[in-house]
Amino acid sequence: MRGWRWARAGLVAAIVAVELYALWPRFGVAVPPPASLVPHLLRVGAMLGLLLVSSLLVGGRLVTVAFGRQRPDVFLPLSLATGLLAFGWVVPVWGHAFGFSAATFWLLPAVLLLVGLADPHEVWRAVLSAVRRSRSYTLVEAAAVLAGAVAVVMVAAPTWTPENLNFDARWYHLGNAELYAAAGGIWRSPEGNHLLTGPHLWSWLATWAFLAPDSLYDRIVLASQIEVVAFVTTLALISALARALRPAGSSSRYSLAWVCFFLFPAIFIYDTGLMGGADRFAALWAASAFLLWTLARRTNRPGPWVLLGAHLAGAVLCKYTSVIFLAPFSVVVVVDRLLAWRRGNAFRPILVGQLGTVVAGAVTLAPYWVRNLVFYGNPVYPLAARLFGGGPYAPEAAVWQARYAVELFTPPDSSLWWRLGETVRAVADHHVGLYTWGDFTGGAPVFGSVFACLAIPALLTTRLSRVWLVIGMTAAGIALWFSLAHQMRYLVIFVPLMAAAVAVVVVELWSWGWLSRLAVVGLVALQLLGSLELPFFATHRMNGRRSPLAKLLEFLQRGQAERSAERFAVFRDWSVLGERLPVSARLLIHSYASSFGIGRVTLTDVPGIQLGLSYAHEGSVRGVFERLRAMGVTHVAWSDGSESPDSLASELLFRAYVDQLPRQFDQAGFHVSELAEPPQELDGPVLVLGCHGRYPAGGYPLAALGKPIPPPDAVVMPEAPALPWSAEAPWSAAIVAPGCPVQRSLHGFRPIGTNQGIQYFRRVP
Repeated sequence: MRGWRWARAGLVAAIVAVELYALWPRFGVAVPPPASLVPHLLRVGAMLGLLLVSSLLVGGRLVTVAFGRQRPDVFLPLSLATGLLAFGWVVPVWGHAFGFSAATFWLLPAVLLLVGLADPHEVWRAVLSAVRRSRSYTLVEAAAVLAGAVAVVMVAAPTWTPENLNFDARWYHLGNAELYAAAGGIWRSPEGNHLLTGPHLWSWLATWAFLAPDSLYDRIVLASQIEVVAFVTTLALISALARALRPAGSSSRYSLAWVCFFLFPAIFIYDTGLMGGADRFAALWAASAFLLWTLARRTNRPGPWVLLGAHLAGAVLCKYTSVIFLAPFSVVVVVDRLLAWRRGNAFRPILVGQLGTVVAGAVTLAPYWVRNLVFYGNPVYPLAARLFGGGPYAPEAAVWQARYAVELFTPPDSSLWWRLGETVRAVADHHVGLYTWGDFTGGAPVFGSVFACLAIPALLTTRLSRVWLVIGMTAAGIALWFSLAHQMRYLVIFVPLMAAAVAVVVVELWSWGWLSRLAVVGLVALQLLGSLELPFFATHRMNGRRSPLAKLLEFLQRGQAERSAERFAVFRDWSVLGERLPVSARLLIHSYASSFGIGRVTLTDVPGIQLGLSYAHEGSVRGVFERLRAMGVTHVAWSDGSESPDSLASELLFRAYVDQLPRQFDQAGFHVSELAEPPQELDGPVLVLGCHGRYPAGGYPLAALGKPIPPPDAVVMPEAPALPWSAEAPWSAAIVAPGCPVQRSLHGFRPIGTNQGIQYFRRVP
């Protein structure tokens, strides 16, 4: 009988195989294979699976060593968070030690797999236990799960079109990853580009994706799916966090606590969604760190505290602004340890645990501070330059940094009492105040108000004392956030904790009777109804003012309409420019910081982005050439007009240099030339023609025009004119201020470019 069943099953399999073979050519009729998304889905899915398995195994190994056996719903998200942290840490270490090659994409996960496979039993046990665990849902619970699943799809699906990447992802998060892959290792910026010197754990993870042997589209989407994995892991951690915050003796399971995350609908809006930014990664490791602390404080073993230090460092490695979480959380940990000592716990294990946290944090941060120390002579370059020195650091760098610094909403000359009052107000209205650009949200509050509204009810019962801790930490973090740089997206780091606290408070209030239930239902319903249309807001700055979902639908429709692989040819202007350059090229792009898609090593001379390159200090056109050659530049790209202000002398010298280069080609609005020696110098004073009182007219030696250009409402004051204004004087160049008519006396001069409306001319020999 058993043989007959096997024979029947084999016959069915053979019939279906023949049918599939016959029908396969017809599957590509609507969307032919070159235009089909299916091969990309399969390739990216397979590569992402490699990352997931290796991260889960090595993370599970580390968690097992630190803690031993844990509940599957705690063990699995902690293991994946730990594995992603280990993966991201290994990338820069590998890049420094061995460099990146075509084989690195496969070798990195293989190494982690070998480590994880040394003892995979705990991971397999947790996975099987999670798969076998089943429970029945009430109608309300089933509706919540369905709504949460739909929300996850709406957030994650738009990541399959690279046009939904936000500005920061293109500018430096993924741009850094592409540069590291092109450079064959972790790149030392000769011009002092601080976008490459910050804590960039997300860029290191994405670097692995950019080493993939596939198209630019596949690499970008693979990197985006790593962000999706981090997001889903964070959702899983929320349920574990809710169980850690629940009242003592509570039997609530909180398996659906993750749904409360979507009561914070900023996830659907530009700049705070899954669009390539680093904020969601910082939130992941902040959430895992808090969960690790709740587990570590129950034991005197050093392992849990070591792992806690690594996860805290993971959050810091994502963003400097993680300090708004790290500072209040560190106070909580220290106070808790002191109270444990006062309660009679031995001091030595407490001290060893805290030292383990600090040492593990320093080691985890090593790819950041050791790199900066070796490359730039300053472990936190370009910060604390007066303390550590280091470089490159041009004399004007301090002015550039001040001009580049994040714009705060607090006037610098405001009184202390005013600042304190505004800080208190921010703690109260952070969820309804417009702490971001109005066009991102349509002018509507989108952060989510449920946590703020439930904070006071939560303080009415001592049963929620653990939630009080989250409320206090969040309030302190918001106060610090307001004092440093209060952009809404920086508060994302607190959202997992807030969501877990909301779940615990809602369950507690539900047990108080029908009146409190009615209040909870009304509050949640109001939040959901108020944010129901947010996913469809056309506020995305980088995709043509479409919603991410609309852009995804447009991308999917192109498969049938275009019927070619052109739909996957992303960032073509830049990628074509890169294809026309040698693989070994080092391209300096003038007055432009973003080069994502070129696929070559690029440098920038934008003041404030880079801090070590000032053409004015080279003193001559040839000096510009010598400096660029010393930096390893092989090609230069520039446009006729730019908007990054340096000094008059710097812009004039650069323009005078590139004006003499033979152009190889034009692409993406840029002229591209190979670096070459300049045949001529600027051999005389410079005529400055000003108007409206901003640029004093007169003749100046070039060295007198080296002061950084101030904001548009200020007057540029060079040194006193060396020569009186005269049309007959032997000027080597001329500079005309914005809005001034070009003088007739400028015959014999040719325009060589503009910057912020300032026109630059060079005398024709």
